[in-house]
Amino acid sequence: MAWTTPPTFVVGQIPTAADLNALLRDNMNETIPAKASRRSGYFASAGTNALAERHILRATAFETKDMTMTSTSFASHPKGPSLTFEHSGSFLAIYSARLYTVTGSSGTGGWCAVAPASSEESASLNYSVRNHGGDDALFRAQAQHLFTGHTPGETTVELQYQVETGTGRFAQCELIIMPF
Repeated sequence: MAWTTPPTFVVGQIPTAADLNALLRDNMNETIPAKASRRSGYFASAGTNALAERHILRATAFETKDMTMTSTSFASHPKGPSLTFEHSGSFLAIYSARLYTVTGSSGTGGWCAVAPASSEESASLNYSVRNHGGDDALFRAQAQHLFTGHTPGETTVELQYQVETGTGRFAQCELIIMPF
C-alpha cells in the first residue's frame, strides 16, 4: 500500500471502517517501524510518500593480481569485486586495495576506480606506489565517492584497476556500497 493523505473531518461526519482502516492501519504500515524487515537496515526516500529499506553491501577479492597496462580507458581494465543493488538515484561507494609496483620506473602510478557498469561516471583513486617492492611494500589505498543523479533502480558497480607503466600488483580489494 502507499501512504494516503489523511482526510480533514468535518463536524458531524462519522468515519467508516474503511476510512479508519486507511487512515490508521494502512498508513501505520507505511512507517519505518512497520517496514523494517532486518537488523542494520536504514531507509531512503523512494519517491513521494514512499520509503525503501536499504542495507550496506560488501564485496572482497583477496587474491593478488599482477597486471601490465597500456590503455588509459578503464573500460579495458581488469575488474575486481562488483555489487548489484537497488537504489533511489544515489549511493555511496567506499573502496580500497593493497597495491604496489612490481616492475616499472620510479613513481609509477597505480589506480583503483569504481564505476557503475552502465555509466561513464567513475571515481578514481590515484596513488603513486613504490618501485620494485616486495610483499612488505604493499600498502592500502582507499577512497570514497558519492554517486548522485542516477536513474533509480538496479545498478551494478565494479572496482577496476590500472597502472601507469610497468606491472602493478593489487591485493585484498574491498568494495562497500551504501545505497540510498
